[in-house]
Amino acid sequence: MKKILVIGCSWSRQYADPGDSIKISWPELMQQQLLDRGLDVQTTNTSQICSSIFAQWHNLKFYLPLQWDLVILQFTGTQRQTYVRDEIEYNSYLNTLAPGFNGVQGYTELDYDTMVSDWITYGFNRHGFLHLNPGTATSSSKTSEMKEAYLTDCLHSMYATTQESKELQVLIEKEMIATVKSHNIPVIAYRHWRNPVYNIKYNEHLDFCVSDDLENWKDYQVDGGQHFGRRGNTALLEKLIMPRVLQCIDTKI
Repeated sequence: MKKILVIGCSWSRQYADPGDSIKISWPELMQQQLLDRGLDVQTTNTSQICSSIFAQWHNLKFYLPLQWDLVILQFTGTQRQTYVRDEIEYNSYLNTLAPGFNGVQGYTELDYDTMVSDWITYGFNRHGFLHLNPGTATSSSKTSEMKEAYLTDCLHSMYATTQESKELQVLIEKEMIATVKSHNIPVIAYRHWRNPVYNIKYNEHLDFCVSDDLENWKDYQVDGGQHFGRRGNTALLEKLIMPRVLQCIDTKI
């Protein structure tokens, strides 16, 4: 059996197209299509809504020792932060995997109902973590010390507001890719959306960028967060992800 690990943010979680009752992510679609090819594959999707690059880096180091045949990294956006009450508590949460929305065999993910942050009171959720970005930090008038600290960072912190913040993001992305390769594991790495200030050097370490390489990508968006429903996730998978996956795994299983 081949094991695939996916690390991402909400762009790798389930959304539905208008008028479509089925919410499905591209990792769950991928698992189904691999099964349909007769391949013995297991996919673990550890993507978290609004995850920061720091959380993704942490999660990669947490999951990597579990031995994988392929790692797919969907890098999140910049200016995001993750607050954790206790690392041991958070790591315990990372072990709580559940079946996906559509019951695809061999597919597990972090449970949707318990993975989201508390964006009402901006306190730690039941698992002791809080992801914040500019959108989630303004979704409620309520506040907390963590929210105030985050908004102050967004205004004044060099890690959040300057060119160095983007350089740091890219350095972490490159480190994550190098870490996977150091374990002799194939890796596919991409970004969903190109930040308007990014130039080509910010993407040269990636396999692709969805906003650059998926034709008519904006037509697939189902909300202001640029999320894809089943139609967009199918196009993303079939045109950009699946050909690379098949190159990385033994299709003669």
